[in-house]
Amino acid sequence: MKIMKKGFWVASVLVLLFSLLDGYAFAQETITWKISHSRAVGSRNDLIVDELIKRISDATDGKFILEKYPNNSLGDYEVVQERVSIGDVEMMLASAGTSVNRGLLLAALPYLYSSWEEALKYINNDGTGLVYNAMETEYDKIGIKLLGFNPMYFGCVALCKDIGDLATQPAVKKGLKVRVPSARMWEALGEAIGFISTPMSAADAYTAMQTGIVDGMIGGGPEAYWSNYRDVTKFLLPINTHFESHYLIVNKKKFESLPVEWQKMLVEQGKWVQETAIKKALEEEDLYYKKFAEIGVHTYEIPEEVIKEYANLYRKAYWDKFPKEVGPSAAKVFKQIREELGY
Repeated sequence: MKIMKKGFWVASVLVLLFSLLDGYAFAQETITWKISHSRAVGSRNDLIVDELIKRISDATDGKFILEKYPNNSLGDYEVVQERVSIGDVEMMLASAGTSVNRGLLLAALPYLYSSWEEALKYINNDGTGLVYNAMETEYDKIGIKLLGFNPMYFGCVALCKDIGDLATQPAVKKGLKVRVPSARMWEALGEAIGFISTPMSAADAYTAMQTGIVDGMIGGGPEAYWSNYRDVTKFLLPINTHFESHYLIVNKKKFESLPVEWQKMLVEQGKWVQETAIKKALEEEDLYYKKFAEIGVHTYEIPEEVIKEYANLYRKAYWDKFPKEVGPSAAKVFKQIREELGY
């Protein structure tokens, strides 16, 4: 019996030793991963990714290299997220693709938040943020680890045609077709606030606006419209449609294959990205509206009480239907948030 116990103890020590040596060997190797993002070179996200690459390299003595692929060069965010899910691309900073898991719609639900204060409470990554925790769970279902939110802006409507005084009449039909993302929650938004919803990918929206297939688009905000649609945007309707965030994500298996100290380092870098993005987003809140004004794009002046009317129209029309679209786990979190906010 004693011999068996001694043999078991020796075997256990050897297993531990070999696992430590294996991690040590991994840490001595140089690894190269791909990181994709959806914005142009020189944009806010691009600069954050540049700094992230440097910070990771510095933290690992140059042994952990990230190769950057900006401006959707590996495909749009839906495509690249699927590639991250299977490990073909290791990391991404972009919107959440919802075609595979509708629970990821939760964070972008129109009019979920009324202010930055509310948004920052629910995306807090200290363990108390209900939406952060929910998105972490939903990403995990598709083999992805969430490292951090990258808040962008509160959304607005980009238009090619003038709606004049109808901008301050939320319930009145505007008679314009607008592109919306392909999800029922977005179709319902366009309809609730007086537009004719036309589901379409973001990649097709520019040509559709240029050729008159649609008269505008919903689903973005001033930074996104400036980056990709400034040439076809003539008017902006700033009604805080939704809180837009991008997400720093990594393939879960690839993440877990790293040495523990590198895993901890990546988690800390994710927190740094979220803190930096929040600061930048708040600093740039009005920047892109000013840029649009400089090229002749008109932004309607919308009083706060009218924005509330827009929000209440949508909440009344769709919020009771939202839980069926996202599944039980996200629906449970939505119910809790709704109770807390009193909507």
